[in-house]
Amino acid sequence: MLRSCPHLKTLLLVCLLACAHTTLFGQARKFKLEKGSTPEGGTYTGTLTTKSSPDDENVLYVQWQTTAGDYHGIGLGLGELGFSTTYGEGYFGLAMYSLEPNQSNGVWTDSQEGTIATETIAGTPYKINADHSYSLVPGTYPVHGNNADGSQYKGTLTLKSHGEDGIQAIWSTGGSSQAGSGFMAGGMLVLCFGSGAQGTAFYTDLTGKGSLLGVWLVNGGTTLGTERLSLVE
Repeated sequence: MLRSCPHLKTLLLVCLLACAHTTLFGQARKFKLEKGSTPEGGTYTGTLTTKSSPDDENVLYVQWQTTAGDYHGIGLGLGELGFSTTYGEGYFGLAMYSLEPNQSNGVWTDSQEGTIATETIAGTPYKINADHSYSLVPGTYPVHGNNADGSQYKGTLTLKSHGEDGIQAIWSTGGSSQAGSGFMAGGMLVLCFGSGAQGTAFYTDLTGKGSLLGVWLVNGGTTLGTERLSLVE
């Protein structure tokens, strides 16, 4: 699992404040998927492309073409340092939170809107391990947020551990509930949601030159897979 990176967390807060900035990943980009590994030990190769939503440059449309199958998704950019994405069919969404003591600020988007909304988790849903990785502290946490149209909401987010790496989530807001799943990586909590969500991935550019290390989890999965990407154009 990726360790905490304060620069990634800073850029997420920039997104929260809606500061427009051109990103390496927000432009139309193509990456070579040099190697992907599944939790079962399988491998695959292919390509990954990203382009910005016309409504918000920090929201990405993502396409995978691989020897294991073709997928499409929606993502959230982290400046020049990477991005996270959820893939699926029909309706699905992505939420990403910067893990901080007492209050974790997040952003989210879905396949219908293509714009950024915000959400805050009250409390501390994690602990930091000796190797600087993050682990879940299961529980039910208060949340409040702002939809993309500016309307506000509040409720709870219940988080449970699921296997080695997985996290199960249930949002209860406005009299309705939404189920999701995901994982922690790089000091972030990354969750997918929606009836069509198939999985979630988180990519970090460790070199600053478009060489990305990614981790991913199928919706409801227990163990992370990995991907290694290099920028083509």
